[in-house]
Amino acid sequence: MKPLIPTIIATSLALLASCGPDQGRDISEFRNASTGDSLMYYYTQMRTYEYWREADNDTAMRSPEQRSRFLDGLKAGMDAIKKGHEDANYNRGVRLGVRMAANFLEFERLYGVELDDNVIMESFKNGLQDNQDIPELEYQEKFYALLDRIKARTREKDREKSQLTLIGEARDHHLAKLAQNLYFRIEKKGSGPYAHTGDAVYVNINFHKAHGEDLGIPSPEMVTIGAPGVPDVLNRAYTRLNKGSVGIFATTAESVFASRTEIMGLNPSDVIIMAITMNDIMSSLEELPQGEPDSI
Repeated sequence: MKPLIPTIIATSLALLASCGPDQGRDISEFRNASTGDSLMYYYTQMRTYEYWREADNDTAMRSPEQRSRFLDGLKAGMDAIKKGHEDANYNRGVRLGVRMAANFLEFERLYGVELDDNVIMESFKNGLQDNQDIPELEYQEKFYALLDRIKARTREKDREKSQLTLIGEARDHHLAKLAQNLYFRIEKKGSGPYAHTGDAVYVNINFHKAHGEDLGIPSPEMVTIGAPGVPDVLNRAYTRLNKGSVGIFATTAESVFASRTEIMGLNPSDVIIMAITMNDIMSSLEELPQGEPDSI
């Protein structure tokens, strides 16, 4: 069987479409391809599929120039790995270095800090000295304390950014300030008393981003104002409405979705526009229907 590594590099060129820098070859174009060659070809094609899936979220990855850059990086990574038993520990260092570099780049992106590669190498050199005794639990505690400090600082910056963004969007949508993180206007007047804490209210809510994208979040049918799990901004919004009224409210994603914000693909500073229709109000003094109320 012929060596697999050169075959991997050659077949990886199939990443490129015909408009790319190199079209590459199909497995049928390789003469006397072995079972291992075919295995590596289809493995690489699966990685190619993952590339295009990721490119759905980052369209810049689709350009011929960026695909060519990707292949350059792929080949550099594969060239960095040495063949031979004596190079096993070298390769272990290469793999760890690549993972650490990728993690640190993501860390810099998330928290807006700049990391010095020299500190990393000096730390490793120090830690790998003869008879070095590393107090793992102590260092782990120090690491997480520093990480929490960086995260707290980042959250504060995010809140400051979200406030500026929210104020700008509120101005554009002609909304009045109701609270520091909540703006509104009444789109349609209702009738009767306004909702109060403890009331069960029947509402319909449409959640949109500020630029109009529907978030596709189902609306609760009945909510008890002030119940556990109901965000404060929604409790405040409900109490500005009476039966039949419609209100437009603006707040931040973090104010509505809290810890679920990033899971939903949103940034804490994203402005969320909520169109709330108050269909009915059942006073807390009245008998409530059976069943648990929904909450957002």
